[in-house]
Amino acid sequence: LPPCYVITGTFSSPDKLLTKTQQVLMQGHRLIQFRANTLPLAEYVILAEQLRRVCHQHQATLILNAPAEVLQTVNADGIHLNSQRLLALTQRPISKDKWLFASVHNEQELQHAQRIGVDAVVIAPVAHTTTHPAAIPLGWPGLEKMSHRANRPVYALGGMSEKEVVMARQHGAHGVAAISAFWPK
Repeated sequence: LPPCYVITGTFSSPDKLLTKTQQVLMQGHRLIQFRANTLPLAEYVILAEQLRRVCHQHQATLILNAPAEVLQTVNADGIHLNSQRLLALTQRPISKDKWLFASVHNEQELQHAQRIGVDAVVIAPVAHTTTHPAAIPLGWPGLEKMSHRANRPVYALGGMSEKEVVMARQHGAHGVAAISAFWPK
């Protein structure tokens, strides 16, 4: 897995989404999460298929932030579970030949993610973030504590950018995940 996990941010049209994704890929990023929580599922699926083609042309991995069943329609590389989807599961919802990521915010969510067999976790928030301003940050010590309890790759999220990769690794993470730092304005 690469050290940077890019999460898509806002876009005003399908063309803008594809253009911004191309920019991210041209910068060398190879792990992309398609996050568009406000889109109707039918529109999300159409855009996800377009993104899959673009990402695969660049040998990049596309992870969908969507219900696991979407993989039956879009042959993306995996699914990212938000904490609500994660906690609703009692077992791994997809086959082991696809990536399964999950967002966790505390020890209980981390333990649950590990029980159902996720491949990587995103621990958040590490620092203050503009996308979730009310969230209380874990800080570097909190990240380190949770990272050492995770028996899989960890990405630090929340106020992260590429310059925090070294610090994240010093605190047990594999790398960083971000929207604002990577997604073109």
